Amino acid sequence: MNRQQFLRKLPLVVGPLSLSSCTSLTNIGRLALQSNYLVDTNSLLSRLIPFFPFNRQYSGVGQVNLTQPTLAMVPEKNKVRLGLTATAGLADQLGQNTGLSFLNNLAGRTTSGTCQLACGLRFDPANNGIYLKEPELEELNLQGLASSYTEPARGLINLVGPEILDKHPVHTLEPSFATRALSELSIQKNGLLLDFL
Repeated sequence: MNRQQFLRKLPLVVGPLSLSSCTSLTNIGRLALQSNYLVDTNSLLSRLIPFFPFNRQYSGVGQVNLTQPTLAMVPEKNKVRLGLTATAGLADQLGQNTGLSFLNNLAGRTTSGTCQLACGLRFDPANNGIYLKEPELEELNLQGLASSYTEPARGLINLVGPEILDKHPVHTLEPSFATRALSELSIQKNGLLLDFL
């Protein structure tokens, strides 16, 4: 039986259903037969937005607040780029708490700016979720801090990346694909291409 014959017979197999139900079942059947599909960038971003703003306090080091996520595909690096507005507040006793006395100059200061993380992708077959992984801080621009003093803030943001990204999928496979083997995740200019066996 070819694909067209299968799709024509699908409503007959499932019994007497309304026309709209048959239409959605036919669409599910079409999806199930596809070998790949594209998840656009906006769909991926919409799954992250509910988890921002993200605030976290780190005892003895400081606190970080991340807001306004943006997402861009970087196919030439096989990465997803996550942009965020960042505010970092450093602890009053930062130098003493870290054992690095030169950080006393930064103790108690708050700064804000932007950061950019480059992330890979991973698939978790346990829940059919696709997650950003191994965030690497590519860029950090903080107001009023010399570049030589950004390391404590950089450390805070590096701590936060995995906390957010390891817990929240950017996409979950539709039921029609969940039973098939995902062979490749490929980053395209306009989204994420999923290939199935």
